[in-house]
Amino acid sequence: MFNLLSPQPGPGFIHQYRCGTTDQYPKITVCQAFFDTSLWQDELFLTSGIVFPDALLKAARKRKAEYFAGRFCCQQLLAAHGVHTPVLSHPDRSPAWPGGFCGSISHTQNQAVVVLAPVNLGISPGVDTETLAPRIMRETAAMFTSPPERITLQQCALEWEQALLVTFSAKEALFKSLYPQVKRYLDFDCAEISELNTDRCTLTLRLTQPLSATLPAGYRFYGKWQFAGDVVTTCFLPQIHLPDTDNLYSIMPE
Repeated sequence: MFNLLSPQPGPGFIHQYRCGTTDQYPKITVCQAFFDTSLWQDELFLTSGIVFPDALLKAARKRKAEYFAGRFCCQQLLAAHGVHTPVLSHPDRSPAWPGGFCGSISHTQNQAVVVLAPVNLGISPGVDTETLAPRIMRETAAMFTSPPERITLQQCALEWEQALLVTFSAKEALFKSLYPQVKRYLDFDCAEISELNTDRCTLTLRLTQPLSATLPAGYRFYGKWQFAGDVVTTCFLPQIHLPDTDNLYSIMPE
């Protein structure tokens, strides 16, 4: 899914990070950071040149750490293009990308991942990372899967809770990717999983309803996923019709 270079030490609570590309599109870059929230210090915003948004002034340590880690990854990827414009936030908390770029940010308990793409590729990345919580997956399965989907998942080689987590994460990643075209939030029943291949770590999501003139019901999206311990990361890189690529951004909260 990702071709990442050797890890490097990061600032403060980020004990290491690594950058690279997606295996599908070398021009689409990736940064992944690993951190320890207990070591968080607010001074890192100042020393790292990352803007401390007013919305985080009263936020918990965990939220500040996650936000910083995501923006740190953005900073590394944009700097490789000679761009030092900070990635701020829209009022809905979505990332505001510098002109010419689009991307997706996700984070979980101790890691963050960012996928960045030049808008001229016509690709809107969607990435999501989640930590496995088996009990929560079992108790909430009906909230994000349908009975036919659960039959599909029961037939795959993953453990039940892992299969559920991949599905949840995949839908989150796909909906981040699609927002620039559909311009609205999507419910979990807008797409259903139709294939989960554990040999190739690929999956297929199929739209259950039309989302736009170019996204009819039945449209399929192909993504990839990978587990690292109890953390899963999923990614979609669809080529989609973007009527205004200068204003491309993902509205989904980080």
